[in-house]
Amino acid sequence: MDVRESAAFIAGRAASVRINHERLSAAADALLGAMSAVAFSTAEWSKHTLHPKTKDESTVDWIFLIDLLNFSFWHERSTRQRFTVEIDGETYKGYWTLCACIQRALRQDIPITSPAFWVSASDEQLRSAFQPTDPALCDEIPMLDTRIDMLRRAGAILVKDFCGRFVNCLRQAEHSAQRLMEIVVRHFGDLFEDAAEYGGRRVVFSKRLQILVADIWACFNGEGLGRFDDISTITMFADYRVPQALVYFGILDYTPELMDLLRKHESYHDQPAATPADTVENASNMITGGHPYEVEIRGCSIWAVELLVAMIRERIAKDPSKYTLRADQINPIIVDFYLWDEAYKNQAAMAHIPIHRTRSIYY
Repeated sequence: MDVRESAAFIAGRAASVRINHERLSAAADALLGAMSAVAFSTAEWSKHTLHPKTKDESTVDWIFLIDLLNFSFWHERSTRQRFTVEIDGETYKGYWTLCACIQRALRQDIPITSPAFWVSASDEQLRSAFQPTDPALCDEIPMLDTRIDMLRRAGAILVKDFCGRFVNCLRQAEHSAQRLMEIVVRHFGDLFEDAAEYGGRRVVFSKRLQILVADIWACFNGEGLGRFDDISTITMFADYRVPQALVYFGILDYTPELMDLLRKHESYHDQPAATPADTVENASNMITGGHPYEVEIRGCSIWAVELLVAMIRERIAKDPSKYTLRADQINPIIVDFYLWDEAYKNQAAMAHIPIHRTRSIYY
């Protein structure tokens, strides 16, 4: 099954997560109105301060690096401050710390986007590129050793098979998102492949793999190196921030048992650690990868966005003069980008809705 088929399969069998079909119509109206008001499009990607503004082969290298390491930014309870990076007077958390680290390294003439550097650099050189602004006060980025190992593995593959540049992998795809993903999985395997067993079948999510395609597409506005003739086959990216937004908007419902569990986890993680040893080291305070809770949250999120996209397109088609967006400009990528931005900007408003915590390289 591909991602869309997997999502439909999960949504049709989920026991702990439900798509609220009664709220979908109102949510589609609200989202379309908000997105149309700002003419939300792929142009928003490059507007982010830390995203690259150039559109050339070096940008593809930057995007591959970011999406290779774009996972698991939530922090376990600690006696120290969470990982933060300051650049240009702004302090960043979460995904943006990774972008800030890359920009900081490039300004220091560290070839951090070069696969050959990932292979040849010492562990200390790689670790230093991903340090917080104040290492004395802050924790390091989660899973740093895993990230360094992934850099080395991916770098070796790119040097061996693609002359050290991901753009050569991209060119082999010949403007097909699906072909690009097939090439990446064939060469990079578990560095990107994202699947689970559910209902006796294998289901796939491919979060980082799909967002790699989507970021290239959005950065280049669907042209040149970013042209994918089958971009509509990409679904939303099943992480933990967008499901939170979907619950906030009433699109997803969790059973009381699941919601209570997530709130207990959130309450535990929100407390500072009493001692350095008082950290999360057991699965009782997070949901393990492949657990039915995790699979249902991710699968139902993907399918809910598929339904939203269909409704939004239908509304535009009925009255195209009413909106700044065309129906063909709406796809799961754009809706995901918008929901993620809203969830990130409105973390305080959504704080009462817990995220599910799963330590994973896949999101």
